[in-house]
Amino acid sequence: MAPKPDQDFYDLQYQRLKALKRLRDENLISEAEYQEKRGAILKTL
Repeated sequence: MAPKPDQDFYDLQYQRLKALKRLRDENLISEAEYQEKRGAILKTL
């Protein structure tokens, strides 16, 4: 069984999702790019 991720791991993923949303909100990445990367981040949880 894989080790359980710690709080730091979850905090890092939270920050990654927030940064990704900011990029989308500022039109620096497309909606499709946002959804693809968001899905990849969520799969790590």
